Amino acid sequence: MGKARLREGRLESRAMTVFKYFFLIVLQNIQLADQMSSQLGIALQGNLQGMVDHV
Repeated sequence: MGKARLREGRLESRAMTVFKYFFLIVLQNIQLADQMSSQLGIALQGNLQGMVDHV
């Protein structure tokens, strides 16, 4: 009974570790995507203003 309990605890902590890493990676990707989209947005705004000025 005690061994099974210990094994469960070990599995849980391993799952938590995997989840933490996964969460960190996702978080970094979101931040990266956010930076990229804001840069893209700035570039698009610049292009649009350039077109409007041209017309």
